[in-house]
Amino acid sequence: MASAPPAADEPIGRYPTLFGRDALITALQVLPVRREIAAATLRALGSRQGRMNVKATAQEPGKILHEDWSAAPEWHRMHDWPVASDGSLRYFGSVDATCLYLILAARVGLQDSTTEAGLEWLQRALYRNELITYQGHRKGGLYHQGWRDGIWNKEGVGIRWPDGSQVEGSIAVASAQAFAYEALRSHGLLEDAHRLAKAVDKAFFRHQEPWPALAIDGHGRAVPTLASEMGILLWSGILQSVRVEPTVQALELLCTRWGLRTISAKHASFEPTAYHLGSTWPFECWLAWGGLRRVGADSLARRVRDGVLEAIGFLKCMPECYAVSLDENAPAVPDRATRTQAWTAGATWALENEWDGLGGQVVIASV
Repeated sequence: MASAPPAADEPIGRYPTLFGRDALITALQVLPVRREIAAATLRALGSRQGRMNVKATAQEPGKILHEDWSAAPEWHRMHDWPVASDGSLRYFGSVDATCLYLILAARVGLQDSTTEAGLEWLQRALYRNELITYQGHRKGGLYHQGWRDGIWNKEGVGIRWPDGSQVEGSIAVASAQAFAYEALRSHGLLEDAHRLAKAVDKAFFRHQEPWPALAIDGHGRAVPTLASEMGILLWSGILQSVRVEPTVQALELLCTRWGLRTISAKHASFEPTAYHLGSTWPFECWLAWGGLRRVGADSLARRVRDGVLEAIGFLKCMPECYAVSLDENAPAVPDRATRTQAWTAGATWALENEWDGLGGQVVIASV
């Protein structure tokens, strides 16, 4: 499926279990050729869908889980995560997995009790706050719950103000709004989608920069950090037409020979090897490529696509992320990064075959 398979002795990674966000994005990436992966993913996650409100595990009715362990690693116990007495952990701290579930379900034509429950969860979330937000766990779980997820610490993980300080409160990240918009639109809830787009335009441009904010903090303030998540906004089509060109120009500032950096090299917290604060993530570049192509920014889209594929070929593995130095000499895999990641393999295939995940329904006989 991919042009640069991992070596036979390459470790699988640190996360050998079911993760909602990762599994759903991977299934969408390879949907045209591996439809059975989408069917299996929807079945697995649908059977584990939230049924009740449990604050400790962030479970809510209709919500799709973040991760599911039959035997949680010791790390979770060390950090006071809600591990069950039998050693298992089913944790729902993901703000976007439910929306991604709904997007994939729409692509394959699945309409059942799980999609109904997921849409009800999404509509409740929007009714509460107008935007899709999360109130993260300061201990015992994830503080940031978008794709740049992480536990609470003084540095602020991957969602930070331009000066590097922590973003706090009930947080709305850009990518979550994009996935929510596409989920609503894909299921025909066009009025809800329109209201969300208006709320995003009002909130995410409430700052002096021309590009959309990375996030909105608990006080309603826009976090103007120049970040690659704006590519996901383009992918979804949520931005008003007047916002598109400034967003494309901002993404160009993040583009290197090897793809998009997660944040600008001028950011106070930038480090090329940093997980969410400087490295390049192929899965996100795939979404940004699709978004750029969607709005007609074909030249920049080709740069992103070619850069990621060249990096994967150079590295001869499929890591979750890789570092690009300031001189853009050659990519390298950071020590922390998993060297074999499903949604990187999926992004590689999708980029090679120019599938952006935005096509019409891809029918599966049975889900």
